[in-house]
Amino acid sequence: MATAEVRVVCADGAGAVVAEGRARLPAPERPRPGWSEQEPAAWWPAVASALRDATDALGPRARALVAVAVSATSGTVVVVDDEGSPIGPALLY
Repeated sequence: MATAEVRVVCADGAGAVVAEGRARLPAPERPRPGWSEQEPAAWWPAVASALRDATDALGPRARALVAVAVSATSGTVVVVDDEGSPIGPALLY
């Protein structure tokens, strides 16, 4: 299995979910058995879309937003150049 979507959850101070956003990611490539790759360039547009959906769902409550937490899938490796730009596909767990 591989990362299929970006999910954003907005919770209040008591932990109750008050808004959510989701955006699909392209299916991973499987160039050989036991190998999964995904194009990292697809991640940021999906993150931005999911964040927009979640904050739009908050409506006026978005003004009360005080923090953002980011979590990522485990076991994914992306090789980058000296500037931090990916130089190939992400190798998925």
